[in-house]
Amino acid sequence: MHQNCTIVRKNGRYHACFAVEQDRQPLPKTGKEVGVDLGIKYLAVTSFFTSPCYLRKSERRLKQLQRLVSKKKKGSHRRKKTIHLLARLHERIANQRKDTAHRISHQLVKRYDLLAFSMARGSRASVSSYGIGK
Repeated sequence: MHQNCTIVRKNGRYHACFAVEQDRQPLPKTGKEVGVDLGIKYLAVTSFFTSPCYLRKSERRLKQLQRLVSKKKKGSHRRKKTIHLLARLHERIANQRKDTAHRISHQLVKRYDLLAFSMARGSRASVSSYGIGK
């Protein structure tokens, strides 16, 4: 078994990333199929769930911190502290999105044999701004 560990410092916090090789075992066949709509407002919509919107819930705090940063004097210590808080909030929202994407994809792969995806029409810029285009 091959293992690897990487330690990363991001926004003043340390994270350890482990990579481990394992033998793959095929999942049992379920015989089920599902269609997934990928959109701009929601990450994914199926017949059994709609993904949450973390950015919408955090917009109030984002606005507040961005306003505070704009009012602080450039180069000041308090501005750096506020920018750090803003970066941590952005990181938190990004982590929530990634976690949701992993949870949704894991559930879909576990429950269904066939997955059919449809992408909402719109410009690529608007899709990537919500973190779906990855």
